[in-house]
Amino acid sequence: ELGIPKNRIILLINRYDKRKDLSLKKIEQTTEVTHILTLLNDFTMAENCTDLGKLVVEIEKKHKLVRVFDDIVGEIAPQDEEEATRPGLLKRWFGQH
Repeated sequence: ELGIPKNRIILLINRYDKRKDLSLKKIEQTTEVTHILTLLNDFTMAENCTDLGKLVVEIEKKHKLVRVFDDIVGEIAPQDEEEATRPGLLKRWFGQH
């Protein structure tokens, strides 16, 4: 364990499909992490973006993945000035060389 309190962890689940057997509730119970974000499973769009070397927003500005990315940024972006200027975890671990 890294000594990070569970309430400071945000779990991002890529290609989540709510129709599958694994529910968010079960993931929360198993990991004990309550802040869970999901990235929709749109393999076709992801593959098209990869093939074209473009961002989703460059292909389709109103695509559902664009909205999800915006929501994720809103959730993980620093909420106050102190957090925004605080060095990130890797910089604190490894320092600046």
